[in-house]
Order: sequence, then structure tokens, then C-alpha cells
Amino acid sequence: MNGQEWRGWLQGQRRWQVAPVMAGALALDYQSGRLEARYSAGVAKVGNVGKSTLHLARLGMALEAEVGAGENRGRSLSHDFVVLDYHRLESVGGDWALDLGVMPDQGQSRSVLVAWVSQGSDLQPLQIAGGYIEPDL
Repeated sequence: MNGQEWRGWLQGQRRWQVAPVMAGALALDYQSGRLEARYSAGVAKVGNVGKSTLHLARLGMALEAEVGAGENRGRSLSHDFVVLDYHRLESVGGDWALDLGVMPDQGQSRSVLVAWVSQGSDLQPLQIAGGYIEPDL
């Protein structure tokens, strides 16, 4: 939960306590392989004020894989949300611009862009955004 392991369910807890947090807002503009991202922070954690890390993953949907061995030998399996590339950028102030180039083509039927912001070296996501990437016409 919130980037951390939660074992409460195994101990009979059916609800978790969540402190109200203003996570901020993440806005993405992605066109023709060029990404501009802006994050306006909510409540910052002590020690990491002003340092933001943007994580970007481009994913492929409906990728086919032929299985050569094992119980599924000879079958074709379809995979969704396969990471095709990943980028990590740091910023003081929460503004990023990056030319990602063309979408990697691995035979996917659709492509997805997922972005999330964390503070400094902390991996807990503060805000997440994503959506399908439409091919350039």
C-alpha cells in the first residue's frame, strides 16, 4: 500500500489507516515522441523538498510469444503491459522535457505511456498518470 508492503490482511485487518495527503498534480503532454511533464507538489516529505524524480515507461499491448518448451510448448501467448523502455529523470522544481524518439515497435497492437513522480531517491509514487499513445498519422 502506498509503495510499501502491507500484511494487515493476514492479521485480520480489513481496512488500513490512510493519512490525508495532498499528492500534487502531474500533467503530461506527449506528441510525436516529445514529452513535457510538469509536477506541482502537494505536501512534501521532510529531507527531499524540491527534489522530484520522474519515471517513464512505454508499454506494449497484445505482444505475442511462441512457447518453445514446457507445458505450453507450441502455443502462442499474448502479453499486455510489457515494458518496452524506461527513463528516469531528476528535477528540482518538477519540470521535465525529453525527446523519447519513436515508439519501440515489438509488434504490439497498442502502446501505453505511464509516468509517475517520486521524491528524491524514495521510490514511493506521489502521483501517477498514463494513457494510450495514439500513432502519429
